[in-house]
Amino acid sequence: MKKYKYCIIIILILFDQFTKLYTHFNMDKNKIGEIKIINKVKVHYILNPGIAFGIQIGYKNEKSFIVIAKIIIISIILIQLNNIDKKRIIKNKTAIPLVLITTGAIGNFIDNIFYGKIINNYIYNSNIIYGQVIDMIYINIYDLKINKFYISILPIFNMSDIFITIGVMIMIIEKIKNKY
Repeated sequence: MKKYKYCIIIILILFDQFTKLYTHFNMDKNKIGEIKIINKVKVHYILNPGIAFGIQIGYKNEKSFIVIAKIIIISIILIQLNNIDKKRIIKNKTAIPLVLITTGAIGNFIDNIFYGKIINNYIYNSNIIYGQVIDMIYINIYDLKINKFYISILPIFNMSDIFITIGVMIMIIEKIKNKY
């Protein structure tokens, strides 16, 4: 894992960006269920101006705050990955979740920094750091339709979100296993 973790990060980021850009250039925004992958999984293209699950902080400079927070988080995780190498400790139980979380954070960071300029999906009157994250994976566990609005249990997300979620889940499972 020691030698390959940065290659894995790059490959997963490229896959994440491919899925987002493919969705952007081949789908219309806000058309639900345009592509059905399997029975309950659909591709639905939306733009997320906030953070995870579309949460917004609610003030004008929130994107600046989000970008700065992402830079800090990515830096801390990269330092941890390098510390694993420096200590000559090769623990896949530690490296794998950090690789996944780093990949997800960088993937969504790229959207925030570059997509406003490259694909003009910015918010406010700026086009740098105000790019919106492209979300597209929709799991239809239960839907409630009221007029033209859908209320769903799960939010729409992207590959970066999947990487972060799996990484965090692995870390939690390992913590629980080591505790008992």
